[in-house]
Amino acid sequence: MHRTILAFILGSILVGLLPTIDYLQYMLLLVPICCCGLCFSGLRGLSGLCLGVVFAVVVGHQSLKHRLPVELEGKDLVVEGYVSSLPQRRERGIRFSFRVLQKEGIALPDLVVLNWYAPDRDSFPSAGEKWRFVVRLVRPHGFVNPGLFGYEAWLLTNGISATGYIRQDDRNLRLRKADLRSLHHQIREKLREGVLKTLPDDDIRGVLIALLIGESGQISKAIWRVLSNTGTNHLLIISGLHVGLIAGMVLTLLRLILRRIVKSWQLIACVLTIVIAIGYGSLAGFGLPVQRALVMVSIGLVAFLSGRTVTVWIIFLYALFTVTAANPFASLGAGYWLSFGAVASLTFFFSGRSDGYQGVTSRVRTMLQAQWIVFVGTAPLLICWVMQVSLVAFVVNLVAIPFISFLIVPLLLIALPFLYIGIEPGPSLIESTHYFLVWFIDMLAFFAELDLVYRRPGTDLLLILLACLGSLILLSPSGLSPKWLGLVLVLPVFAPYKPATQPEDLLVQVLDVGQGLSVVIKTKNHAVVYDTGPAFGSRFDAGEQIVAPALRSLGQADIHTLVLSHGDIDHSGGLAGLIAQIPVQQVLASNLLSDRLLPRKPGQWIGCSQGQRWSLDGVHFEVLLGGSGQSENDRSCVLLVESEWFSMILPGDIEKDTEALLLNHDLPIIDVMVSPHHGSLSSSSPAFLNRIRPATIVVSAGYRNRFNHPHPTVLARYRARDIRVLNTAETGSILIHVEGSNVKMETARSTRKRFWYD
Repeated sequence: MHRTILAFILGSILVGLLPTIDYLQYMLLLVPICCCGLCFSGLRGLSGLCLGVVFAVVVGHQSLKHRLPVELEGKDLVVEGYVSSLPQRRERGIRFSFRVLQKEGIALPDLVVLNWYAPDRDSFPSAGEKWRFVVRLVRPHGFVNPGLFGYEAWLLTNGISATGYIRQDDRNLRLRKADLRSLHHQIREKLREGVLKTLPDDDIRGVLIALLIGESGQISKAIWRVLSNTGTNHLLIISGLHVGLIAGMVLTLLRLILRRIVKSWQLIACVLTIVIAIGYGSLAGFGLPVQRALVMVSIGLVAFLSGRTVTVWIIFLYALFTVTAANPFASLGAGYWLSFGAVASLTFFFSGRSDGYQGVTSRVRTMLQAQWIVFVGTAPLLICWVMQVSLVAFVVNLVAIPFISFLIVPLLLIALPFLYIGIEPGPSLIESTHYFLVWFIDMLAFFAELDLVYRRPGTDLLLILLACLGSLILLSPSGLSPKWLGLVLVLPVFAPYKPATQPEDLLVQVLDVGQGLSVVIKTKNHAVVYDTGPAFGSRFDAGEQIVAPALRSLGQADIHTLVLSHGDIDHSGGLAGLIAQIPVQQVLASNLLSDRLLPRKPGQWIGCSQGQRWSLDGVHFEVLLGGSGQSENDRSCVLLVESEWFSMILPGDIEKDTEALLLNHDLPIIDVMVSPHHGSLSSSSPAFLNRIRPATIVVSAGYRNRFNHPHPTVLARYRARDIRVLNTAETGSILIHVEGSNVKMETARSTRKRFWYD
């Protein structure tokens, strides 16, 4: 039975690797095997594997089937439904999930994510309320770049079939206030409002809200960076650790109270513990670690009541099965592997062991061991999913875990009912907790500034698997296997990263940054970056979240020259985030931009001007124009990149007048050009195209962007000249590999094809 369950889990996970899912084909092939497994015990493992595949394929097929039809994208649609999540506040508005109920006979998805920019405070939606909205929706779509978070996979995992925004329209109307069906969301919202009213507007307030109700959306980027660099992310969201702690506290308290007054106290105590744990999980938003902990706690308590002995491994297996069966695509997220990986490591180490110590000594020793075990067991998984490991996590968590678990969480639990009612001592306890958290974050910031973080943006699956095996050997009992073998298997994953694709002559990567531009140019030993992509408020910085990981994925630790074409936010918005992550030797900027961007080091910033030239590893760079136009766009720094057999032009946002100036230059025939101004109608003049005759044009634009880039007229000009056109909105990032006269192009969506890609 257990073998069949494991096989089922494996089959569900494998579906996440498929490039396509042919529903009928899988049904015809695998269903008969599943049926045979019912008759022949020797085939039950294979039957379980096939059943897992079939189950995940069916769920995936239904998810794709319910996506927004292409013909409805960008159209005004009137929908009715209810707010199905706690609205998250953003700089310009709010964001929430919306369950669609009335569709007016249109094939609309059941669950969508909506943004409402600058809504009237009087009409601010609350969780559970029924509303009518006029919306514009698009199909699930995200950036696709090497080694980055898969937004489309996240949407699939959460059952979201479209995203969009609410139009400003008189038809937007609250139809009904929230009812009891969304009581847990109402409680969460009231608690959040209580915190917001009690505390000053600072970064720590977001941390406290995350610990109280599991909403991490208000934690600032700076705080997340501190948590990531110290390996304490898991503590500041409601996790399995908190659920287990609550269950243990409640069970202990009920045992002390009930055993003296009720004969069947075990039943009452266990049932109440499960109910309270589920209630706390509901308050936390039922994240994956919470689901895992609830299942494990429930199975353990039921086994205790029935008098049956159940091993921790069996509890772990059934928890894994339950979470996977509830959502077969949960394995697409890091939380699935890190949560179960940490528990598996602890279970593997402590099962059947006794340290021989008693009392306080035993508890201290166990706590130290637990931290070391989690560090060793999850390090390969962190490298695979998070692309970094904090080398101070082991030390920091020795203080952080007891501090959060035994001081902060109990204070918040005591404050919770009073805060909900709105009476003392709720606000006072919240203020005290805020004070302690300020000290705590300051302590973490000290360790974070040491930057003792190993970063590795990508690695071979084989190295990850070998490292996981090595971790098991290191955690195994002494004498079972040599520890040196574990080290031998683990250490390669910490070696300097050397990507499989290295430039023989030149690598160019046009990144998928949405409506913006960033191009990474990699020679044998150096890197030049042209523009940094956009930034949207405090939530998204392309320089930090896309460009820096892309550079690391190419094995590049620094930037020789960063060229900023001009000051528009879609080209330079990611500057601060990129420089914070990757050292830059020099910045070549149009008009030196403005002081708002960054303080400049002496000699680091150079004005972009016509005629500037430099060479790196046989690749030549030349500024054709810079800072001479009338408008900000026309003052773009235009860069020519040439090797012996390849040429590329990066024109920024220049328009027709500046294109005309380039006609006076002795330009080579261009192999690749990034479309000027994202394919705007004001650019790509016929005379310019006829002069440079590019073989391929790459358009860097956002999916269904509001500027209508690239313009249909411009695309028609390209087609009339037999120019190959690639658009990052459709292809994801584009990799150009130059080896002598051989030029190969790869697109992220085709090379890393997954069935949920649009």
